[in-house]
Amino acid sequence: MKIADGRFLRNADVDNHSYVIILSYDTAIELLGRLDVAGESIALNGKSFLAAGVVQEDNSSSVSNGNILSESNSDEDSSTVMLKGYIPFSILTRISDNILDITSFLVSAAVGVLFGLYPAGKAAGKKPIDALRYSG
Repeated sequence: MKIADGRFLRNADVDNHSYVIILSYDTAIELLGRLDVAGESIALNGKSFLAAGVVQEDNSSSVSNGNILSESNSDEDSSTVMLKGYIPFSILTRISDNILDITSFLVSAAVGVLFGLYPAGKAAGKKPIDALRYSG
């Protein structure tokens, strides 16, 4: 990835939990109408992010490094642009805290169900009198 304007994320951004964002070329043009966005403030999810740079435009409409860059719709002869930005992972975990709570709940519920099925299945296979006599 090459930077068209500004800078990329730094270690200090991650270490200091800085609210910075690197915009894709299409995102900078769509949101701000220009590429020289370094220093601009952008609100995402109720938080103010400092735009630190813009990634160079990629003219391909295919998959690059596993990410879809853009999609074209030949039926209507128009194109769909995906707006992307890059933020430090430490900030992503902060702004998506409720998602992490839901994920934690689902994982703990799945573990409880899975590890509860084995003893329940084992107990269901025994005669009640045998289950009361021996607990092993």
